[in-house]
Amino acid sequence: MNDKYHAHLTFPSSIEVLPRGWKRTEIVLLGNREQTDIMLTKHYMCGRNDMNIDKIYDELKQISKQYGAIRIKLEKDNNFERITEENYLECHCKVKGDTTFDMTWVRSRNPKDVVDGQEIYFYNKRVRKGDFIFEMSRISDEILRCTGPEGAEDVKFEQVVFDSNRQHDDWWA
Repeated sequence: MNDKYHAHLTFPSSIEVLPRGWKRTEIVLLGNREQTDIMLTKHYMCGRNDMNIDKIYDELKQISKQYGAIRIKLEKDNNFERITEENYLECHCKVKGDTTFDMTWVRSRNPKDVVDGQEIYFYNKRVRKGDFIFEMSRISDEILRCTGPEGAEDVKFEQVVFDSNRQHDDWWA
């Protein structure tokens, strides 16, 4: 089975030397307060080069310990399973400038991501119950309604399969 995953490792401060294959991003979480996360991200595909879920977990634990991560978050990019409180569905969409999503969406941004003088925002939504096909359809309709004919860029659906420190951003979404 070719399940696709990606992992985020969150750090309390900047990390200068990256482990091989990881991308560094600074994310500012916006809401009733502001929180800046330094994250490393890496993508995996099970079934390729003998990669499997156990090898992914082993690598995440080793790198987390070696570099002092405060959070390990593993997300599935395809073949979603039943949505639960712990294995929730997440949607992210990229929008140039500001828009009017309802209060169930939260904003974040990468301070380095500016196009033509406009900040780029990420709007994020978490769904903790329901059927993933229905929820993905409903969210897609909502994005189109809120962003108009321009639409949003980079709409992604993911399912959280492991989060070592869920409290880290529970306030945010």
